[in-house]
Amino acid sequence: MANATATELVNPTRSHWIALDWNAGELDISKEELWPNVRATWRGQELTAELEASRYRHSEGMSEWRVFVRGARNPEGYGLELSDVARSKLNDACVPLVREWLESDEYPAARARTFAHTLAREVRDAGTREDYRAALAIEKFAGELVPEDHENLTRALELRLESYRILDRTPAGVPQEV
Repeated sequence: MANATATELVNPTRSHWIALDWNAGELDISKEELWPNVRATWRGQELTAELEASRYRHSEGMSEWRVFVRGARNPEGYGLELSDVARSKLNDACVPLVREWLESDEYPAARARTFAHTLAREVRDAGTREDYRAALAIEKFAGELVPEDHENLTRALELRLESYRILDRTPAGVPQEV
């Protein structure tokens, strides 16, 4: 029976996403997903295996990582149909590379960058009535960020909220009646 070989993990964080949601009255991570690629060979054909690694919040915390091959592309970038056997063999060859990366020193740095993007999205989405969510998220997940990102996000939220306070005033500087 033919075997697949995996040669290289390519851009493991090409798409890395963390979702925040309310859980038992607290803002928390609801899921974390990333979609790495692995260069591989199946039956002598070079291809790029597209994987998904995901974990979700459940009643006891975050689940273990679920990692699997979602699809494959040939060197020209065209999608390939994968048989069940091919998908299974590619899983056997590629999943260990992704799991190894998740245990490496590179993953925490990637997670910190992803948290910064997630919290920046919270700041961008902050409105006059939703500002508490962005502020809570920045405070709660400060330990997930590098200090510079924490400072930048805190300052960005302060500026955003100040802009709302300015825009809620008439040109004479008197608060508007709503």
